[in-house]
Amino acid sequence: MSKCQMTIQLTDGTDLFLDKAKTAMGRAGGTLTGDTTSGNFHISTPMGKVAGNYSIAGSQVTINITDKPMLVGCGMIESMLRSQLS
Repeated sequence: MSKCQMTIQLTDGTDLFLDKAKTAMGRAGGTLTGDTTSGNFHISTPMGKVAGNYSIAGSQVTINITDKPMLVGCGMIESMLRSQLS
């Protein structure tokens, strides 16, 4: 069961999205595994681990956060993800 769920509209295609996502995760010390249909990610932060999965259907990416620090809100995670992937 996800703790947070968000949908991002792709404007540049799935390959570019995945390149951006893998680069952003790598810069932050996390990992992203998967392909143009689905995958998983995790990253350690000073406040704790954030983990989740994604699925791509058409031009939409659905991101499910399955593990996050209790003190970090879904809005904060969504804002950070959107800024890193735009």
